[in-house]
Amino acid sequence: MPTGWRPHTGFHEAESADREHPERFFQFVPGETNALQSGELVCFRRAADLQHEIGEAASAGAGDAAEVVIWRDRHCERWIAYEPGISPRDHLAELKARDLERDRREFQRSMVAHEARQTERERRADRRLTKAAIWLGSIIGLAQLLTMSPDSIGYRWLVAVWRWLGGVFR
Repeated sequence: MPTGWRPHTGFHEAESADREHPERFFQFVPGETNALQSGELVCFRRAADLQHEIGEAASAGAGDAAEVVIWRDRHCERWIAYEPGISPRDHLAELKARDLERDRREFQRSMVAHEARQTERERRADRRLTKAAIWLGSIIGLAQLLTMSPDSIGYRWLVAVWRWLGGVFR
């Protein structure tokens, strides 16, 4: 049972045998030494207090408490599938990279949706401005027609068109 100061603290990948048949405390050889060191099972992400759970399982009479706890079906959003040879830090880095990529994709989708909404707003604004310009042009044109003098060329042309239209529709 590890107590007190540890010469090689840190997280180390568990060996295959320790994964197959986990124990609460075990001996292992960290990569940078050639001496056995005491170790204990922990969740690198601290999503579960494995030592506490193993203690509870042992006091409840579970045969091999460490195996019961380690092989428990967990639904944890922080869980990542184990790949042999990849350290816990590398697993965490991979998970963070995956999360970053998911966030980037979500941001990209939101930007595309925002651009589509902005384009639609601009299209509606353009239609409103076009209608306003047509109305303004019509009002100005009507005002000019109403203010023409009878001796102007436009007035004479309008009278001729009016008479011709009257003859067409009779």
